[in-house]
Amino acid sequence: MFSVLFTESYGETPPRPDNENASVVGNRAVRKDPNISVVKHNELVYSQIRRFISVDNKHGFCYACPIFTYGGQGTLKRGCRPEDHSIVYYAGLQMPTPLPGEIRITKPPIGVIPTANDTSLTQMDVASRLNFGKAYLIEYNVKVKDHGKVRAEDMDTLIYHYKKELNG
Repeated sequence: MFSVLFTESYGETPPRPDNENASVVGNRAVRKDPNISVVKHNELVYSQIRRFISVDNKHGFCYACPIFTYGGQGTLKRGCRPEDHSIVYYAGLQMPTPLPGEIRITKPPIGVIPTANDTSLTQMDVASRLNFGKAYLIEYNVKVKDHGKVRAEDMDTLIYHYKKELNG
């Protein structure tokens, strides 16, 4: 498991222009957020530190599945597909526990053994969910922070569910 500064296109669901927490960029109202930047051609991008688990190592890059908390809602967030997710947790520090009402997660939990020298995370947010439904290409030449590795006994499960989602 690692984290990286991740930037992606900002969605086109802007706030109302009369919202006091919005500003105007070009002819669009955009919510005020330090993670939103204007780039070339007056386009918007959203940047944040995002956590991933590598699922397929290649030459010069890997494919990795993202870990989301969905604002602390886990897979209860509207529009989320629970069947694409697994609970992810720090093995030995916490138990894999679904949130109240989270009943459609069908994939087994994935345990991560935290890196010994990583003092930034003593516990993973209980709403952390690994999304097998969306893999990202991560280049090996970007700066990442190592947070740990998947437990050996969960590796086959991890790869099985990644490949199952990949092949639809």
